[in-house]
Amino acid sequence: MGEKREELKNLAQEVVLVAHDLTPSQTASLDTEKVKGFATDVGGRTSHTAIVARALGIPAVVGLGTITTDVFGGDTVIVDGNQGVVIVRPDAETLATYQSKVKSIHVFEEKLAIELKDQPSTMRDGRHIGIYGNIEFPRDINVNVKYGAEGIGLYRTEFLYLGSPRPPTEEEHLEAYTTVVRELKDKPVIIRTLDLGADKFTYGDDRKEGNPFLGCRSIRYCFENPSIFKIQLRAILRASAMGNVKILFPLISSLQELRRAKQMVWETMEELDKEKIPFSRNINMGVMIEVPSAVMIADMLAKECDFFSIGTNDLIQYSLAVDRNNERVAYLYCPVHPAILRLLKIAIKAAEDNNIPVGICGEMGSEVEYAVPLIGLGLTEFSVSPATIIPEIKKIVRSVTYEKAKEVADTACQFDDPEKTINYLRNIAIEILPEAF
Repeated sequence: MGEKREELKNLAQEVVLVAHDLTPSQTASLDTEKVKGFATDVGGRTSHTAIVARALGIPAVVGLGTITTDVFGGDTVIVDGNQGVVIVRPDAETLATYQSKVKSIHVFEEKLAIELKDQPSTMRDGRHIGIYGNIEFPRDINVNVKYGAEGIGLYRTEFLYLGSPRPPTEEEHLEAYTTVVRELKDKPVIIRTLDLGADKFTYGDDRKEGNPFLGCRSIRYCFENPSIFKIQLRAILRASAMGNVKILFPLISSLQELRRAKQMVWETMEELDKEKIPFSRNINMGVMIEVPSAVMIADMLAKECDFFSIGTNDLIQYSLAVDRNNERVAYLYCPVHPAILRLLKIAIKAAEDNNIPVGICGEMGSEVEYAVPLIGLGLTEFSVSPATIIPEIKKIVRSVTYEKAKEVADTACQFDDPEKTINYLRNIAIEILPEAF
């Protein structure tokens, strides 16, 4: 902690930031050289604020209730983002233990990265599983390349809007995309179209919504603001002339929404054609599976798109009726709830039956204990963050056969108590990668 309350933009020393809440835009603007961790009274571990923190590599624990009243300026604070624990005024022994733990984690991550960076993410029986990175900012690309990402499986583009007094221009969009595309050359870059609204800033709209997660957000916001959407689509298409770019539509809940989004892409292509601006005519367009209705019509959606990317953060929230920003119900948020495993099984099978790739870009895919059952359900790609997780997922992939993964998935789907499921899966992951726990 700093000695006193300080403005975020005027930090003079390394601090742990303690606040009632942080918006995604505030989190995105944090100086990572000065802010070494943060803790908040409110929020959920899959909120966009927490996701941005992970992308920035800042340890964070949210939803602590009273942390702002439990600490004082000048206190020593330990933020253990892995375990979701904050220790205020630790004794010398605890402090030494954590300092040693930090060193051990860094050594382990670097060693695993060096060992596996150039190794294929292929299972013991030859099945390849793609491992990609999630990014928020163009600068994130270097660390993903360092840790062996095969491409970018989710490029969140909201950062272009966060904290800006005006919407980004087409050229600003284009620069943000081409920076990444050029760095990756022919490797895939999946750009998600705007996912504004809900817990993220909505540009130029002061209307309050009683339940913004069920309101005008994401693809719905884009349909309501076609000029903003078209600017982004033009930039994505222009970037596709320079590399392997794909488009991902978020929050699709019906076949009509997918068709409408694709139609807007085709209209934008016609505009660029008339202006003689190059783009890829065969650009792949995918659907983010994050609404229960999308799962139930996944067989229909799969026939009209090129790939699926499962967004488990919202899928779990909507399916279990759990506000992912509400610390009071955070305990109900469970990736291995039997209903979630069944939904994943349905979506993955629909992709498999229609011969399209299916990946996961939600936080569930970045938890190493879930890697084996997800593969066993038929998942073909992971897109994870932070980048340091990539070698860990690769280690899991390279340590099992597909038959073993299917066996694990079948067993996991038979439990009626999520706690038993978690313990079973964690024990399997610990056998393969004990250093990660």
